[in-house]
Amino acid sequence: MIANFSEHSTSWAVTTYDPALVLVATEYVRHDIMIEEITQEFGPIKLDTLWRGNADLVHVVTGKRLMKK
Repeated sequence: MIANFSEHSTSWAVTTYDPALVLVATEYVRHDIMIEEITQEFGPIKLDTLWRGNADLVHVVTGKRLMKK
């Protein structure tokens, strides 16, 4: 089951046995856990500085490509 519960939007959930969707959801949760641990260990300012200072990571986080000069 994949679900989203928020005080600021409509809650939703979906159940699937599709291995591809299960894999994507599992990796998403793993990513969230890792980012939370990194933030607790090094602080939100260092994490923010890390990704905002790297064009490739900006693309990963935002989906936007920066024009390199």
